[in-house]
Amino acid sequence: MKRFWATILAALMMLSLAACGGDNADTTDTEDTGDTSTEDTATDGEAACEPLTIKMYNAVAGQTVDGTLIPKTIELLEEYSNGAITVDLIPAGTLGAEKEAVQLLQMGDIDMLPLSIDGVDFGTPDVNMNWTSLPYLLTSWEAVDSEYNNGWMLERHREVAAEYGIDIIENIDNGLKSLIGTGPTPSSIKDLAGKIVRVPDIPIFHYYYEQLGLTTVAGIDQYTGLQQGTMDCITNSPWAMNVFHLEEVADWVYVTAESWGTMYWTASLDWTSSLTDAQREIVYQAAKEAAQYTRQEIRDTCETYWDTCTAAGVEVVYPDEESIAIMKNAAYNTWMGLEDEFDPVAMERLMADYLPEEIS
Repeated sequence: MKRFWATILAALMMLSLAACGGDNADTTDTEDTGDTSTEDTATDGEAACEPLTIKMYNAVAGQTVDGTLIPKTIELLEEYSNGAITVDLIPAGTLGAEKEAVQLLQMGDIDMLPLSIDGVDFGTPDVNMNWTSLPYLLTSWEAVDSEYNNGWMLERHREVAAEYGIDIIENIDNGLKSLIGTGPTPSSIKDLAGKIVRVPDIPIFHYYYEQLGLTTVAGIDQYTGLQQGTMDCITNSPWAMNVFHLEEVADWVYVTAESWGTMYWTASLDWTSSLTDAQREIVYQAAKEAAQYTRQEIRDTCETYWDTCTAAGVEVVYPDEESIAIMKNAAYNTWMGLEDEFDPVAMERLMADYLPEEIS
């Protein structure tokens, strides 16, 4: 009888050792010392039992996405899953721009996709989500972090996106837009009246800059447009200006910093809902950490880019009080004129609590 039970015990031990993560099985009997390293190892072991290949694509221009966000995400996915989660990285540009890519995400042909706010907006045709670019809504990193990243604004975007099958995992950032241009350096916003400004092709920027007396264009290559005089100036973030090396062809920067833009790590909601708990936890953790790491890199670039411009011989100027008052009045008119164009749930709160003051 003893030989029988010994045989059974040995068989059970062999099965335990063969199981995935079985080398961590004794952690449940260890004394609780406050060290969670054994628990983390057990979790990783379980995740390694669940192989997963992620179809990932990038339609957002810029070396920060290709060179930081995606590689960092892949690195963390592999680390946290002990190599069980791998990525099928579809070559950038092969599936089209953001408008096409977000549709593929919604159809399930892509699992994970970096998207700008414009890209997300393409995927929510009945609800305009781009109210975050309203001038003088968010004008500092502190405001972005308190009101958006850790506030109700990001949650509202997640709620709307989810209704269209888009899972916003984490906000990244893009920066606060300013003007960069050629020709005589403006000493006042009034000096730019009649000039041609390249803007993102959304109503906010067309309306706002037309209120300031500029003529708006969109869709023209930024570097060659400035170089060849197709436009006089461009509104974009310092990060984007750096991506396109606009300091090489510009004469001046006018630091308005009155409109914020962003991008996200997104995924197909159907896809993330289909994952096991262990897979989903690893995907979210890796994507969030990579997005936050990339966000800081973007912000660091924004903080140093004006020095880059100065070193390149580009004059950096800031609006005077009269110019700020003129821009805030244009912002007020933009909010009032476009109120009905955006997500009504968000706009009700924005108009009540965030409407820029009209300056007489």
